[in-house]
Amino acid sequence: DRKTRHLDIEKTIKDADGELLCGVELIDIFADKSLGDGKKSLTYRLHLQAEDRTLTDEEMSRIQSKVFKNLREAGYVIRGA
Repeated sequence: DRKTRHLDIEKTIKDADGELLCGVELIDIFADKSLGDGKKSLTYRLHLQAEDRTLTDEEMSRIQSKVFKNLREAGYVIRGA
């Protein structure tokens, strides 16, 4: 919804992983009637990093799955996923 606060979504994302998820950045806000009345779409960039190694595809996929799960459980819709 358009009234949803960015910081609430950001917190939901950050709660998915406290170890490798080192940053969440809002990069775009899209609001258009094609989304429905009173709706908006937010795009985030997630920064993942381990201090001691290169992350594997499996680690990154696991974090993405946790993020998506948290967002869905909070009632958000993930477009294109």
